[in-house]
Amino acid sequence: MLRPVILGSWSPPVLACVRSWGRRGWPVGLIALCRQGEPLPVSRYLTAVRRINARQLKTPEGFSFIRRFLADFRAHGILTIEESLALWLSRESRRVKDFPAVWFPEAERLQRLLDKEEQIEAARHVGLHVLPTARIEPPGDRVPQLAPHFFPVCVRPACGEVEPAFKVRIFKYQHELEVFVSGLKKLNKPLLCQPFRALPNLVVHGSRSSAGDVFGFQAFVVPRKFQGVTLTIRPIAMPNRLKDACRAFLDRLDVVGPFHFEFLWDPQEQRAWFLEINNRLGGTTAKVSACGYDEPGYALKAFGVLVPGLANGPALRPVHASSYQALFKYTAFALTGRLTELDFPRRSPGQNVAAAFTSFLSCRDDVWAWDDISGSLSLYGTNVFGKLLRNSASP
Repeated sequence: MLRPVILGSWSPPVLACVRSWGRRGWPVGLIALCRQGEPLPVSRYLTAVRRINARQLKTPEGFSFIRRFLADFRAHGILTIEESLALWLSRESRRVKDFPAVWFPEAERLQRLLDKEEQIEAARHVGLHVLPTARIEPPGDRVPQLAPHFFPVCVRPACGEVEPAFKVRIFKYQHELEVFVSGLKKLNKPLLCQPFRALPNLVVHGSRSSAGDVFGFQAFVVPRKFQGVTLTIRPIAMPNRLKDACRAFLDRLDVVGPFHFEFLWDPQEQRAWFLEINNRLGGTTAKVSACGYDEPGYALKAFGVLVPGLANGPALRPVHASSYQALFKYTAFALTGRLTELDFPRRSPGQNVAAAFTSFLSCRDDVWAWDDISGSLSLYGTNVFGKLLRNSASP
């Protein structure tokens, strides 16, 4: 009987893993990254939980702690959804002979894939559509004059080496962009600039073995976005041309393990514009799980684990999925006029509130599960605790 362990903060993708594996009757272990005073995670599908704090991570003490837990739990392997932890554990686990299987890519492979410039080059090479792209070179003291068709412009770090950290920003004018870049404290890698397009997203999930076999290839459309990330999602059929290009991309960069492509999706032209690929579980893992897509199962299958129930492919439900907590926050932002260009679609406040209300009635929540009420309440409670902690720390 498989004894899997997951390392990470108590979050929807971690809970999705616990449920996927626990529902198969496997004992599941969790090494939970917890803040001071935060209660330990609870789920009917958790067999053992240990707390680790942020100061222990990426230290010899932290690695020894993880080794002890894996040995005590008699774990067959470990998975983490956080890339920095995967890089650290991949390197450290090579130093010992008795470390269990690591169900994530080795450090060199993952490090290479984190570079969005390399991703864009690979996407162009295999025939994926890519928006015009300009670079802002470090240290950022010279910002190139962008052509008018770039504005409004979407700016992202190539490798995340920036302080203050950000995932994506939108600027309407050249001057706004220059002021922002001049205010950065650290810029070691280029910033990538692409024209902003007000379109839904398309997410393509799957998992690839080292032999090149791809499991669970499935597309999902994101009709509503909030703060630049998925608010609602539903499965759709993927065009064969896009599927072939995605396979060629995976082969070119030799991706191993779970992945999800992010595209901008033009439903009129049936055209997908490449944004990025993430070689891990992530923000849509729990949402696609609510649609019947078992990404935690496919993640293990890519590393040679025999996972019952995946032989015939995804048993998808024709439903929309969302996060009720995100819908509450979206509604509050809509009522107070705080939605931005990153929130799609842009409509009147009344239309946005009405759409949120409709989503409450029609969408499956990515956390709530009747067979694991304790897990649902535990995660909701952790989120409330985190919000209270942030509010108390605010001046």
